[in-house]
Amino acid sequence: MAQLAAAQRGDGSFAPEALAPEAAAIELTGRLLGVLARTSCVRDSLLDAAAGWLAARFAPERVQGFAWGALAAYAAAFSNVPHDAADAILQWCGRELERGFRAGAFDGVATARVLLDCDAPSLPGARLAAPEVVVSILAGQAEDGGFAAGPGGDRVERTLDALAAFARFARA
Repeated sequence: MAQLAAAQRGDGSFAPEALAPEAAAIELTGRLLGVLARTSCVRDSLLDAAAGWLAARFAPERVQGFAWGALAAYAAAFSNVPHDAADAILQWCGRELERGFRAGAFDGVATARVLLDCDAPSLPGARLAAPEVVVSILAGQAEDGGFAAGPGGDRVERTLDALAAFARFARA
């Protein structure tokens, strides 16, 4: 944990490199923040700084247009970290997640990965329930039992995501 805290930049973000594009810093910061917030040994100051940095860069356009990376990042961060902007951001993320799912831009596995990172069966603003996502995951399964590469990872990552979704959503 100390190593991650040391990797946080002075502005609150986590970036893959010093001159990384802002979009890459948003994706890494949001996804990492979502994970860190679910641990029991992270400092509130780290969470607050990263959430403030993300909130300052949020605009609906960042999550529109089937922008899975930004949507996953903002959803993970603001479903796990309290912030004044969280409700509005999550409404946008929920609507765009559902829109991407219904349009076929996000398959069941990519949709499930967002929900898993949020530790939630759905998001505010989305009329999308876990059973519907599970049916979509099953429809996308290959004959060998795996799942094709796509948003969120390669074939192995997405197969593990599907298994995690089955385990998590079976309890929902």
